[in-house]
Amino acid sequence: GVMFALSAGLTVALQYGLVRWLERRLSSAQVLVAGVALMSLAVGAIAAVHDFAGLLVCVAAFSIGALMTRPTQQTLIAGLADPRALGTFLGVSSLSLAVGGGIGNVAGGWLIDVAAAGQWPWLPWLVFCAIGLLSAAGLHRATRARAPRPAPS
Repeated sequence: GVMFALSAGLTVALQYGLVRWLERRLSSAQVLVAGVALMSLAVGAIAAVHDFAGLLVCVAAFSIGALMTRPTQQTLIAGLADPRALGTFLGVSSLSLAVGGGIGNVAGGWLIDVAAAGQWPWLPWLVFCAIGLLSAAGLHRATRARAPRPAPS
């Protein structure tokens, strides 16, 4: 319960203000990439954590990364979509997140089993981190030509 409360509290307290602040300084694509990278590094850091307080720091960092990605992902999709097909674009995006989440849960569970059998408790966290960082790099590459930096205010 504490981890969920921490995540929810950070989301309520920071999401609107932090994302607006970041988007005044960075493009939506850059905020999305930074959020995915932060989430990835937070998951990877779990491999080095040995107490509950350290786990809470990782949860907080992951939550901040997640709150950066949620609205910016939808903003980018809306910008790519034909206005007549916006609902379809957002629906396909949600479906892909659901399918990817399902595959990730199954593969992640398998990886945790492998790590437990081999006594490598760090393995899943570092693999998750590597996949996330590769995803951030792919997002950066895919969006850098599409998302100009905002004009200075």
